[in-house]
Amino acid sequence: MYTGLQHDRIKRNVREAVREAKQYAAEVFHRDERYIYPLDSGLDDIETIMEHVNFVVDNTFLYTRGGILKQQKIGLPMGTNSAPEIANLTCYVDERDEMNQLISAGKIDEAKKHADNFRHIDDILGWNIKPPSPERYGLQWEETTRPDGSVVYLGAVVKKYILMAALIFQSLIRQQNGPFLY
Repeated sequence: MYTGLQHDRIKRNVREAVREAKQYAAEVFHRDERYIYPLDSGLDDIETIMEHVNFVVDNTFLYTRGGILKQQKIGLPMGTNSAPEIANLTCYVDERDEMNQLISAGKIDEAKKHADNFRHIDDILGWNIKPPSPERYGLQWEETTRPDGSVVYLGAVVKKYILMAALIFQSLIRQQNGPFLY
């Protein structure tokens, strides 16, 4: 699905995520005397980071067997090393905004229901809670809950068990290629 992320959304959200991370690092550094050096001292400034992100987003090309060269205008190439992290940062900002909106509307209990959600790149695992809307994400999602209450997540069938007030997930089978190993 992260091949469906719009380029302008990627750039806007990654910029915001990096800005927020740098701000957080500065706040922690200033309030925690144990740190000698700023937490982001080894990181480039936002503009330099965004130059790199923009290069990856804007410079993906496909060369066909017929000799045609095309530029990718939507999404990120799934085989690129940086694509998972860029997709995570892109989705993070939309999720953060969704939680902030719920909290601002006084729906704190609703926001707390998302505390046990898991996301890997663009795959979300949540229990009895919907992810942010396709309008917020700019992506379509589909329900993968099975009749027995298990869900398909990253190709594995997963069931939820509650034991000692903690969520424990057990992978049962891999959908296509045999057992799922972890």
